[in-house]
Amino acid sequence: MVAQQMPSPEEIAAQLQMIRDQIAELQSVLAQLEIRLRSVQAAKETVEKAAGQEGDTLFPGDPELNTILKARLLEPGKAIVHLGLNVYAKLDTAKAAEILAKKEDALKRSLEMLRQELDKLSRTHDQYLQLLQALTAGQAVQQAGQQRKQGS
Repeated sequence: MVAQQMPSPEEIAAQLQMIRDQIAELQSVLAQLEIRLRSVQAAKETVEKAAGQEGDTLFPGDPELNTILKARLLEPGKAIVHLGLNVYAKLDTAKAAEILAKKEDALKRSLEMLRQELDKLSRTHDQYLQLLQALTAGQAVQQAGQQRKQGS
């Protein structure tokens, strides 16, 4: 039977860096998905508000409400919704809100999966870090022992 060789501190440090890079990438994707989720939620809210509106109404000009626009609905009860792949459809507001709710749910599921993956990577990172610290501490003790033997 062949004994498994312990990885060197350099190998563990390289693995740690790869894990850190993966964590940074996941955090970036999470941030982008959170922005998309807020955008879909704002769109759904706007469509729901427009559902019963006639004539002039106020709409947010941006998600942070830096601007509010006064607008006249040309087709009350209708909304143009992005379906994906640059395809848009004019639908009644109830159907538009339903589509946006499905997008919202899909984004929430994706965010949850990515958060779980990030948590798993963070735990792996911590384990590798502990292993690296133990190896370097062990090497320091071993070197100190060798120096004492040489000094005797």
